[in-house]
Amino acid sequence: MLQCIVDSLMVSRGWFISPFKGHIVAQPAQSFRPRRDVDRFVDRKFEREGHGFLHGFEVLDHLFEKDADQHRDPGRHDYHSAFLESLQYDFCNWLGESKYMHGLWEYSPFLCGAGLVEGLKLSFIAGMRLWEQMPEPLALVHLHNMLVKKGYLKKPAGLHATLSQLLGQHFFPRGKAPNSNFAEAFTAQAAAAHRLDFHQLLHPDQNRLFNAMFALVAYHHAKYNPTAMPDASIHVTSPFFMLRLSKTKKPINPLTGKTRFEETDLVKRARAEGMDDRTLERASLSTDVFQLASWPASFQPPQKLLAQALPQAGKAGWMDADTQCHIPLETGRA
Repeated sequence: MLQCIVDSLMVSRGWFISPFKGHIVAQPAQSFRPRRDVDRFVDRKFEREGHGFLHGFEVLDHLFEKDADQHRDPGRHDYHSAFLESLQYDFCNWLGESKYMHGLWEYSPFLCGAGLVEGLKLSFIAGMRLWEQMPEPLALVHLHNMLVKKGYLKKPAGLHATLSQLLGQHFFPRGKAPNSNFAEAFTAQAAAAHRLDFHQLLHPDQNRLFNAMFALVAYHHAKYNPTAMPDASIHVTSPFFMLRLSKTKKPINPLTGKTRFEETDLVKRARAEGMDDRTLERASLSTDVFQLASWPASFQPPQKLLAQALPQAGKAGWMDADTQCHIPLETGRA
């Protein structure tokens, strides 16, 4: 870790090592600040309307107060507000800045990067925990699905459609949005929720509905050891999926003489998503996620996210299944 701290500081100041040219000393980037991304995430000064964790906290806390007034129940959201206030306190005093103002954040890109990873992880699992406790997200997504399927909405609303695509397995029974019997589907999914005690609060894998394992959370649980990552935490079509698949055993069938992937949990999930043996073989040999563009046209990845993002579809990027972020492609890259 000490080596990473030193290396990140040296690179930020223009001194780095090239594998071809050796040591290189150049003018450091004039606009670079180690705290740049941390400040954008926290946004202490509320410089970007509608962005930043602290702004989101203020809006949500205001909505909690308004909802409590409407129900004439002042303590309706005390639990949620106290939980968010504890996160707000930690982010304000320890992320990007320190209560003791020693200034280390200003000079250490490694510290800022490690802090931002921790902040993203905590904000994600906190959001999952709130959704587990609050009925509104589940009800809204089910209501939106019913309005679309019955034709009351001409087209899906952006945010609700995105949630249905990315987290459909947590919103709907068996992960599929119903085309009929909407009330029964909502009731069945709502009945699956349960509450946890305070000591289990920040463990999304204990939730029944919103237990999605964000990549950074999965890495943390595995102590950043790739071999310790369980198959259930790996997203199909992600680069890590291809890496794990390349290490999966392929025993030879004594009757046919052909190899076939061992039926691990990851392989079973990939087959359930529509991958045949030929597609799995090509995935295990891929070294770049963009080689997915050459896979058979008949294969449709989960929720068609990747298919929509491939260059053939005219999109300018792809959807990373691990981070659930849009990654732009360079012009002309295949």
